[in-house]
Amino acid sequence: MGKWIRRFFALVMLAVLAANAGAAYLAHDYNSPGPTTQAKALLFPRHSGFRAIVDELEAQGIIRHGYTVKLIAFALNKAHRFKAGEYLFPPGISAHAVVDMLVDGKVVMRKVTLPEGLTSRDAANLLMNDPALTGDLPSMIAEGSLLPETYLYMYGDERSSILKQMQDSMKQLVEQGWEKRSANLPLRSKEEAVILASIVEKETGVASERPLVASV
Repeated sequence: MGKWIRRFFALVMLAVLAANAGAAYLAHDYNSPGPTTQAKALLFPRHSGFRAIVDELEAQGIIRHGYTVKLIAFALNKAHRFKAGEYLFPPGISAHAVVDMLVDGKVVMRKVTLPEGLTSRDAANLLMNDPALTGDLPSMIAEGSLLPETYLYMYGDERSSILKQMQDSMKQLVEQGWEKRSANLPLRSKEEAVILASIVEKETGVASERPLVASV
């Protein structure tokens, strides 16, 4: 009987040692620098599943072993928290850091710049020609309703949401300018102020010349 007890405990100890060795290997694989030697961008479409994302990461050489990420992400309750989007993974990024990026949604932020002097039609064409944006725009966009500025967005964002940013920024600027206007300005409304600003922009692109043009 004692012999069987000793064998049983020996098997238990072997199982514990094997489990510890396996856990140590997974931890090492999870935290070590990854195989990629250069930055690589990947796009995970909306509604991409956890397993599909991990499989693509492994196929593209961002992580060494997909099973490591799957096991640890499930164990840490992070598997359901992966966010789709466009990511830029730096060289040698560890699987641990990859998981953190996907959980935190640290996607690539793109930029679109609306230069001064563009008409509303030009602005609409600028947005419609950007393949990273989705959706349509209204057929009519009021002249002078968009603020020339640089705007940030993510891959797959709606064009209408960028347009709204441009319109909201313009409204905010007009409100601030109208409240601070000089009492002797011959302007009866904010709309007239926007029209005047649009005329000045079309007349000159030199900032120092604008007060002279506006006075005329």
